[in-house]
Order: sequence, then structure tokens, then C-alpha cells
Amino acid sequence: MNESARPCDPGPLDDLVCQAKGIAAQADYNKDQQAELEQARQDFAGARSAYNIARHEAEKALATGRDQLNRIFANRCKIDKSDAKRLDRAWRRVKVRLEDCRPPTCCVDCECDWDDEIRNADEPDDIAALVARIQWHIDRAKRCFAELLDETRPTPAPPTTPSTPTTDTAVTAGTAGSVATASRVGAAATAEAVTTTATPPATSANGLAARVARVLAEIADIEKHAEQGDWPASKVYAAALVARWHLATVYKGFDDVNEYVDCLCRALTCLITGHAAVARLKRKQAVNKCHKDTWEKACAALDTHAVDEVLAEYLRICSGGYGGDDGDDGPDDDGYGDDGGGDDGGGDDGGHGHGGDHGGHGHGGHGGHGHEYDGGDDEPGPPYDEPPTPEPPTYDERPPRRSARPDERQEDDRGRGTPPRRPYRDARGRYRSP
Repeated sequence: MNESARPCDPGPLDDLVCQAKGIAAQADYNKDQQAELEQARQDFAGARSAYNIARHEAEKALATGRDQLNRIFANRCKIDKSDAKRLDRAWRRVKVRLEDCRPPTCCVDCECDWDDEIRNADEPDDIAALVARIQWHIDRAKRCFAELLDETRPTPAPPTTPSTPTTDTAVTAGTAGSVATASRVGAAATAEAVTTTATPPATSANGLAARVARVLAEIADIEKHAEQGDWPASKVYAAALVARWHLATVYKGFDDVNEYVDCLCRALTCLITGHAAVARLKRKQAVNKCHKDTWEKACAALDTHAVDEVLAEYLRICSGGYGGDDGDDGPDDDGYGDDGGGDDGGGDDGGHGHGGDHGGHGHGGHGGHGHEYDGGDDEPGPPYDEPPTPEPPTYDERPPRRSARPDERQEDDRGRGTPPRRPYRDARGRYRSP
């Protein structure tokens, strides 16, 4: 029986409902990520100008630090030349170790093209694994994007301790009139309202401004000890070498503003394409779950009303549906045909004939047990050959409504076992009802 011949097949309608659920799941995911992506878009729009300003301010501040270092190195004549060479050699060794410890730039080369993998991911486990892998790239790009934005933010302000009022202030406040007291209360309430509504600017303790401040403080401390003479000349020289390296790496490998913006753009691109890919996979997950649930529900209903379905199919056959009585639906569940016997291409009327026209057990002639005699000739004919066993049909050639058993496994081109096709999918991967 051909699958398309079944009247009023609810499969297309069920698939339409499942596709709608998949679209809704994709829309829900996109809606959940909309605020985050809009904020990232706004941050990226102002990142170039903000980093340009931060870098300009850093250059002005670092100019003072470079002058201080030059003065410190100018006094290295206090160190013996042989000691200075040994210190330079020791610093080169330590510098190699510091370079190994230095974290690389967070600029990522994200896999932006997920189309082929999304198209090939069909099994629930494959979809879940692909979602987890893409989410890993999204999280990495999100961390990199936040780290790059920190480069443009100022250092947090140092904590301030509130000053206690003096005795004179307290006496004056106690003797103030009622009008002045009301004015002060109103001003305090207004200031509190402004403080609660205004959003303080974002700060970072790891941004460019914070690193510049740490380097300048380090250089100033070295110069102070060099002037006071409480450090030996070798320690001052070694500290100056380390501070010079900190000053050279203060920009974290970005030679100019364009390199910074390019790194930020790559992180944002990975963030956007990753969320778009996960949204598509969320749709496939919802559709697959809906197909599975619909199939199980339809199978339960079919099992409950199996007798009614048999009678309905019987009436269709009687009315000429499926080719009438001449239609061939293949073997039944027990593996036997409709008429009994094992006629393998032989007699038309015999129960077990292999080639005769009327013989009960004949193999070619009209006799009961003859072996294909020709017109009474006593010479026997050619020896009887068993007909070749037909090759079993491939999976795609089997009737579309015959599904593989759950424990059967197909083999791919390399002989590896792959899970059987799900029963609610046809040979083309489309949903079908039971």
C-alpha cells in the first residue's frame, strides 16, 4: 500500500502544528536575547570614540612615567658594568617566563558559519551537543566583549569616609530656626532623589586607566627609593627593568585603535551569529519534540481504536480503494500470504509446485512428481536448479510504512552502526502519522 493513497492522512496537519511550535520556540529565544544584543550593539557603537579618548589620556600620563624611568636609568652608573650585564641577562630569563604567564589577547576567531552542522543535526542528542558547543563559543565571545569594554572605563573612585561634624557645627545646627531646618530637609530630599535616579558610570579595576595608574605608581615608588638611597643600586636597576616592561605592555597588545575595534567587532559577530544558530536549533528541538509527542499520542489512539481502523480499511478495500481485491499490501504480521502455501514461482494451482501447471508437487511437467519431461520422452531434462534467493530490499526501498525495529541498526559507508530512523519520519525525513 502506498502511503500517499491513505485518505485524510492527518500527518500534514500535525506537521504544520509542530512547525508552528518550532517557530514560536525560535521567536521566544530571540526575544530573550534581544535586550542583551541591543545593549552590545550600543556599546560597540560608542567603543571606538571611548577607547580613543582613553588611549589619548593614557599617553599623556605615561609620558611622565617615561621621563621618570629615563632619570632612573641615567643613574645606573652607580652599578658596576659587569653587574649591569648580569642583571640584564637575568632579566631576559625572567622576561621569558613572564611572557609565558601573560594571558593572550581575547580576540577570537569564531566559527560563524554553522549552516552545514545545523542542517545535518537531526537526532535529539546531536542537536543538544551542537547547542552546547555553540553556547561555549557564545560565552567566550561574551567574556571577551566585556573585557574589551573595560578598557574604556575609568578606575573606581577610592572609598571616602564621612567626616564627623564639629561641636560648633552641631551647636549651630541645633539653634537654627524652623524655616532653615525645613529648607535643609527639602534640599537633602532633592539630593537623595537625584542620587537614586542617576546611574553612576561604569568603572573597571582592570581597564587601561587602572593599568596606567598602577604603572605610574610603581615608577614613582622606584624613584622615591632611589632618591632616598634605602634600596641598593642593583635592586633599583632590576625594579626599573620590570617597570619598563609593564609600561611597554600596558595596551595589552593593541598597537592602535583600529586593532582594538577589530577585536571588539569579531567578538560581537561571534555573539550574534552564535545566538542566531542556537535559535534555529531551538526550533528544531521543539519540532522534534512535537513530532515525537504527536506520534506517541496517535499510536495510543490507534491501539485503542484498532478494531475500528481495521473495519474502516476493510470498507475501503471493498469499495475499490487501494486497487480493490487485486491490491497487494505485502505479507501480514505473521509473514504469510493470503492464500497459504509456498508457491515460489511455480504452479498456478498446486500447493507447493515449482514450475508445473497443475501438479501437486511437480517440478516442471504435468505429472505428480516428474522433473520436467518433454512429451513423454524418457530422457530427463536438465537438472533442477533452485531459484536464486532475491536480495533483500534496501531500507529506502522498503514500504514506507514498515519501520525498522528499535534494536536494528543501519550501517553507513564505513560499516559503522548508526541509529535507525525514527518511526515518525519517512525516507525523506518528513513527519508521517501512524
